[in-house]
Amino acid sequence: MKPELKLENVSISAGGRKILSGLSLELLKGFRLLIKGASGSGKSTFLKCLLGFVPFEGRITVKGVPLTPQTSGQCRLFFSYVPQGLDVFSGLLKEELEEVFRAKANRNKALGFGCFLEHLRVLGFENADFSLLEKRWESFSGGEKQRILIAVALTLERDILLFDEPTSALDEELKGRIVDHMRRLEKSLVVVSHDEVWERLDNLKVLELAEGGWRIR
Repeated sequence: MKPELKLENVSISAGGRKILSGLSLELLKGFRLLIKGASGSGKSTFLKCLLGFVPFEGRITVKGVPLTPQTSGQCRLFFSYVPQGLDVFSGLLKEELEEVFRAKANRNKALGFGCFLEHLRVLGFENADFSLLEKRWESFSGGEKQRILIAVALTLERDILLFDEPTSALDEELKGRIVDHMRRLEKSLVVVSHDEVWERLDNLKVLELAEGGWRIR
């Protein structure tokens, strides 16, 4: 079986300092990788590197495709990304989702509001219906925005999910619901989080970053 994600002797520098050196890792379909470390250790930079936005040394392969400046656009199509910053939308939620569904990369998929709302209900919006789509993005709380972005990522049905602190604004009950939902879906996942609840995931590896060094457990 070919790995979903393979890193070979990967080193990453940012802001004039080395945040990762000599990482080799092979992850099969359905893997879960939790990235931990102090603030400023390079966790978010690592995710952006996988998306081709940050240069690196070594070799990264995504579903058999080597990640290079020439193939970065192709490789991004394998990922759904939930960033740490939440102001990725503005205006009516329905209109923002329509833009996402119409994007060139998503035109060959049968995307729809029904699937999105079903994910939202599982993530704690028990009574989510089409009226929710008429609300403006700025009217949602931080925790609601996080869950909406997770639901969008799941609706896109990409091969690998990249989550950057996706549960930081949620209470323990909602954090648990999200992690349990991810366990049931058995999706390949790279998640940056300080929340211990993510360690409940099955098939989990933990990558700890610290001052350019790393440890896997």
